[in-house]
Amino acid sequence: MAFALPGTCRIQMKNAIDNMRKYTKLFISALVVVIFFSLLIKSQVVDFRLHSDYISTVRQINERDASLERNILLVRYGRLKYYDPINQDLKIIKDNTKRLAEIPKFVRPIDRLKLKQQLQAYQQKIVQKENEVEQFKTDSATLKTSLAYFPNAANSLVKTSPQNTELVIRTNQLLQNILVYNISPDRNLLNQIQMQVAALQQNRDRLTTPDNRPQFDNMLAHARIILNNLPQVNRSIATITTLSTMQAIDAIGQTYTVAYQHTLKATSLYRFLL
Repeated sequence: MAFALPGTCRIQMKNAIDNMRKYTKLFISALVVVIFFSLLIKSQVVDFRLHSDYISTVRQINERDASLERNILLVRYGRLKYYDPINQDLKIIKDNTKRLAEIPKFVRPIDRLKLKQQLQAYQQKIVQKENEVEQFKTDSATLKTSLAYFPNAANSLVKTSPQNTELVIRTNQLLQNILVYNISPDRNLLNQIQMQVAALQQNRDRLTTPDNRPQFDNMLAHARIILNNLPQVNRSIATITTLSTMQAIDAIGQTYTVAYQHTLKATSLYRFLL
């Protein structure tokens, strides 16, 4: 014999099933709404203005880095007479490097971490580069002064000693060798110049008179400054140009581009799902 539920129980069970169905529909509807808005937000996550600004900042740093190295060479060979362009290049590089630390929010955490590590390494290179630039400016200023005064000192000595053939010949040889060495540094030529200076100093009393001795001493003083400072200036330039800061900023740009493309693909997928 089949068991029959009392009428009241059947009604209560039916109501419970109806309520369960109603709440299930509400839950599914709410879930659909949540998923929809989640996809909508993720489909709009890329801020193209921020992306454009970030890429532009990377490009500006690279351009200014190249400008910095070019201006340093122009100063070294006398084509640029002042340091303002170098200082401006450094300022823009440092200001823009700070801007790169503001990584767009749409970049994934794993990519953000890599960018931060690369930026930290790049900032260390920039500090080192700035220190080398300051050393270059100091040594270069001293070198430029002596390069300007040395030919005048040599020519003045020659003019005041026309009868001293040996002094005139030695002075002109020294002048020629130092001017060549300034343009094209060579170890053998440096050794030759150092021997010339030493020989002139050794024969100072014999080659000079009380009247032209101050000019002689002034000429040799500037020659020594050039021989001391020119290698230091060239070493600074070599360090500045081999710090690979441009390669480092290129790597940051590549990391960011990969991160951006990944986010863009994910965003496109979310839009498709909508």
